[in-house]
Amino acid sequence: MIDVDKVVFDEIDRMHPKVMIAFNETLSSSAYGWRRDVSTPSLPGVGVNASFKDSDQMHWFMKCPHCGNWFTLIHDFPKCVIPLSVDSRGVPNHNLHLSYDFIEEDDTHAYICLKCENFVSDETRVKGIWRPLYDYKTKIRGYQISQLICPWISASDVERKREDYNLEQLFENYVIGRPYLGDNVMLTRGDIMRCIDMSLKSPYDIKIDYVAQGVDWGNTSWGVNAMPDPSNPEKTILLDIWSTNDREANTSEDGRRDNPHIRVTGEKMTQWKVQRGVFDAGYGKDRNYVLIQDFPGKVFSCFYPNISQANNKNMEDVWNEDDHKVNVDRTNTLLIMAKMIRDGKLVIPSWVAQNPLFETFIKHLTNLVVIRDIETDEKTKKEIITVRIGTLPGGDHFGHAMNYLTIALRKVTTTGKSDFFF
Repeated sequence: MIDVDKVVFDEIDRMHPKVMIAFNETLSSSAYGWRRDVSTPSLPGVGVNASFKDSDQMHWFMKCPHCGNWFTLIHDFPKCVIPLSVDSRGVPNHNLHLSYDFIEEDDTHAYICLKCENFVSDETRVKGIWRPLYDYKTKIRGYQISQLICPWISASDVERKREDYNLEQLFENYVIGRPYLGDNVMLTRGDIMRCIDMSLKSPYDIKIDYVAQGVDWGNTSWGVNAMPDPSNPEKTILLDIWSTNDREANTSEDGRRDNPHIRVTGEKMTQWKVQRGVFDAGYGKDRNYVLIQDFPGKVFSCFYPNISQANNKNMEDVWNEDDHKVNVDRTNTLLIMAKMIRDGKLVIPSWVAQNPLFETFIKHLTNLVVIRDIETDEKTKKEIITVRIGTLPGGDHFGHAMNYLTIALRKVTTTGKSDFFF
């Protein structure tokens, strides 16, 4: 019996955190309470890869029969795959298949040991052993599984798969079994820093109008305020970034504590004369209800409807003025928000750049990343590439507050169409 608390196979961990908490509670009735996470890694430090990083990280080690070197193909990839010589027609020009039974006549690539550069046979790949990288991490056992250790998948097969996958991320995730970041980052620090305009010294120097507000609720809530640039309607001036925490509650003389999230958000609504605010519906249902009463016609809860079916996928913001709701496509709106910043359509004045929260603002925005998955279309049964937005470790709250903000801005300046920032 393995003396560990849980087993992790690092193979798209999509389980919602709240669902994971509830799932873990069901283990309380077990004397062992083991949980097995089996999934494909997506981003470094996210989902199943986060669990794997906390584990002993078992890898399939192989011993080179020529030099005695112990190695793992996943650590040596792609250097451990070499092309076999070909003639001018691109046809393999060698007789290696006559000398090595694990090399086929039409093979184009082979595995090698990086230390001695001899070929790695299928037998060597089979006769490996599981070894932990961190044997002192005894609470969680994790296994790194890759197609590279499968003897029925040759180096030529792997290279053909690399050509078939037009996205490097999918190849790394599904074939090699590694998390991938690469070009998935939606925004860089440079994208944000280029938006700073130090000539704007004070909000009193500009005419404040058509102000919108976005809030992402939580134990710590994060808010942003902005307005269209009076001198260039295609641009948006970021007026304020702020946060509030449960600990900031005020206590009245009778000992009652107020809700600081509602109080501070209301103060910002008043301070900036906000025309429309869009706030997180998932966490802040009660908070939104109070603010809707305090600011009639100005506060709206943002919902991300189930878009698993095509007829539910709204590419435009759908407003319900009577119910104080707006339904949007989560992925589409986040992509629009990020593009606005990359295109330099966000103006960050000096007073915002000097805000103590500005570094956190940058961190949250640059933590938003694109994740591509492979799914099967229910009607055609064909595999399709889907896109969703994920988050790197460290939070993304200002990113979502900015998303709510841009949704509100589209309504106060246009008809709410998503092409406003394109």
